[in-house]
Amino acid sequence: MGKRRILRNSLDTDGYWADISSSERVDVHRWHRRSVSRWVFGLTTLGLVAVIALGSWQGFLVWQAQPNVPDVVEKVSKSTFVVYCGDFMGTGVAVDIPKPDGVKTIVISAAHVFDGCDEATKVDVEYQGRKYQGTLVAKDPKVWKGSDPENRVDMARIDLTAEFPALEPAPQARIGGWAIIVGNPLGRENYATFGIVSAVHEKYYETDAAANEGNSGGPLVDNFGRVLGVVSSGQLKDSGTGTLQDANGMVQVMRLNNACGHLFPAGPGCPFSN
Repeated sequence: MGKRRILRNSLDTDGYWADISSSERVDVHRWHRRSVSRWVFGLTTLGLVAVIALGSWQGFLVWQAQPNVPDVVEKVSKSTFVVYCGDFMGTGVAVDIPKPDGVKTIVISAAHVFDGCDEATKVDVEYQGRKYQGTLVAKDPKVWKGSDPENRVDMARIDLTAEFPALEPAPQARIGGWAIIVGNPLGRENYATFGIVSAVHEKYYETDAAANEGNSGGPLVDNFGRVLGVVSSGQLKDSGTGTLQDANGMVQVMRLNNACGHLFPAGPGCPFSN
């Protein structure tokens, strides 16, 4: 009966077994040198990967921080209104906050726009070319006399029974943060300007984003389209009648938390914290 020889496949042979089969001495030091070089290569590769990942993350944060201005303006325009008080007009913005029964939209604007309108009366608001009536629930101050911005509020609240898109309130701004104003200056609707937050005060922000007559009450938003506050004035000039004029240059924007008090219940009931 024939015997089959068991042959070893040459592909299974590696350097280590070749050394033994040839009765040659194994070079242990060579193995260590190879092992160390592999570790060095591995650590270097890992370090490069970490540097690339960190750079990519920082790039993502920078990309996320800068606004996509056209998208933000489009979003904000859908929540911005022309508001009227007799022959005077300004801008208002719908803010996404808790609403009382029967109210579908709350619009925040500037009190000085409604100097000739009494609280609890009906006022006109215009949205995308169509007019609606809302209730001027409250304004602070009730009669505009002008004052230092640190001591005034200049905010008004209008409640609507119709439902419109609303914007989220923003967290507190930081100096240098992106700032966009959308409003209705000089007869234009949904006119947008762009800048930064130039100064942060307890009651108001300052920005270099341009504003003019008709912007009053319009929103200043951050890079995500969240509402920081409403435009109050520029360089405050009193004509002698208490009327604000020449809202150019440095623009003062009332922070939303100023509404905590006369416009909304103070304390835990107020929807604004910044």
